[in-house]
Amino acid sequence: MCPEPPIPIAPPQLTAVGATYLWIQLNANSINGDGPIIEKEVEYRTLSGSLIDNQPVDKPNHKIGHLDPDTEYEISVLLTRPNEGGTGAPGPPLRARTKCAGVSCSLLPAVTEQFVLFPETLASSPRLCSEYHTALSVGSIAYVLDIYYAQYANVL
Repeated sequence: MCPEPPIPIAPPQLTAVGATYLWIQLNANSINGDGPIIEKEVEYRTLSGSLIDNQPVDKPNHKIGHLDPDTEYEISVLLTRPNEGGTGAPGPPLRARTKCAGVSCSLLPAVTEQFVLFPETLASSPRLCSEYHTALSVGSIAYVLDIYYAQYANVL
């Protein structure tokens, strides 16, 4: 009998959500197929289907960062056992949406940090996530300014 590659039975679990990140628990202890597991990867994509990345993971919890605000992602776990043909198909996907950023902006290319101007912890629902993109010049240096902001509604 030929060993089967491992596939997680359950999707990862969402443990925390921010405007540009998702924390997940891999949930990779119950599998179909054969072990031992020597490598775990997280694969994620937008719901439009474009694959964004595969990241090797060595802990039960993992932060997926540098995501777009107010965007829905599909996240799966891939497991690998030793020898040829050892990587299984992606396990069942988790669908999760990042929060709308409070008000955040990024200046590119000179400054790659993101500045949060309104704490996302004040988020309430319903909310509308909006964005504004423009270019500006300071002297001979051109910048791209991306601003993401939330409009909050009072809930009675």
